[in-house]
Amino acid sequence: MIKDLYSTNMSSQAKNIQLRFEKIRRKHGKISKIVSVFMCLSLIMIISFATFVIAGIDGLESTDTQKISFMSNGKQIDFENKPFVENGTVYLPLRELFESLGIMDNENSYINWDNGKIKLCIAETILLPDYENGGESERLFISNYGFEIGIPQIVLNPEGTLPDDKAHLSIRHISKYAPVLKDGVTFIPYEFVNLMLNRTDQLGKKYNIICIVGEDNPNVFLTPHILWPTESEKVTNKFGNRTHPITNEIKEHNGIDIVADEGSNVISVISGIVEDAGYDSEKGNFVVITGENNISVLYAHLKSINVNKGDLVNRKDVVGQVGSTGMSTGPHLHYEIKINGRYCDPMLFY
Repeated sequence: MIKDLYSTNMSSQAKNIQLRFEKIRRKHGKISKIVSVFMCLSLIMIISFATFVIAGIDGLESTDTQKISFMSNGKQIDFENKPFVENGTVYLPLRELFESLGIMDNENSYINWDNGKIKLCIAETILLPDYENGGESERLFISNYGFEIGIPQIVLNPEGTLPDDKAHLSIRHISKYAPVLKDGVTFIPYEFVNLMLNRTDQLGKKYNIICIVGEDNPNVFLTPHILWPTESEKVTNKFGNRTHPITNEIKEHNGIDIVADEGSNVISVISGIVEDAGYDSEKGNFVVITGENNISVLYAHLKSINVNKGDLVNRKDVVGQVGSTGMSTGPHLHYEIKINGRYCDPMLFY
């Protein structure tokens, strides 16, 4: 009887302990599941964030390299060593650039690289009048440049390229930017290229290289040299936002204003075709000339016009005279440049 009672009590306690254990196990099981789910979600979020960051880095890299367009003579040049944006300028692969432009085709042209120091020789064979024998004779025209990785300057006629009696012709140009070495390739800022190409003016092949940075797709355009349109060089209103002198509205000023004597000549800064010529209530008498590389130039507020729509004009041809027609407060030339439909600051060509 006692034994049966004892057995019954023991059995009852065992069942109670088992029930408590089951409750605890179920409780902790739910907590474990919650913790597991939370950890899985956290892991997914970490992986997703890491993927986003990596994708963002890749996106930045492609913006700085693959999306840069380099246009020459209306055609895009695709470099094996991609140009890139750094510190507000575009860097271009030195050797590839000059080879793609045909500048290195002359057997006397060369690029020497010595422990970060670069010497570049651009040679051109040109025809000059032969006053003694009549006709023309060939002459080799050479420009020598020196620059160094990490040094923000370019030297025209560096040491050793000229005879001692002409060493004084060596000229140093200080720059905001310096050549860089990337993956064993020399890259130079486009400002260096512009300066070097400007030297070919007397060959009739002078170029401007213009860079538009700070947009989704940075662009570099190699254009024929663009002249200055007037004898006057006094610029009163620059490119960009300004308060209109008549309406007092803040408007985008897509060109520059050059103050000049009324009636003084305005020349064509490029060779091309007169796309439009006439009168506009705001621009007054105006002329638009379109040239190669999709360059378009506008001259406005003219006193008179010397050309007609469809005319073929050459550089330095007179297209009109400075005036004050349209919405103008005095004699001046409003001067705009477009490349591929995008406005460029004319001062970049000055």
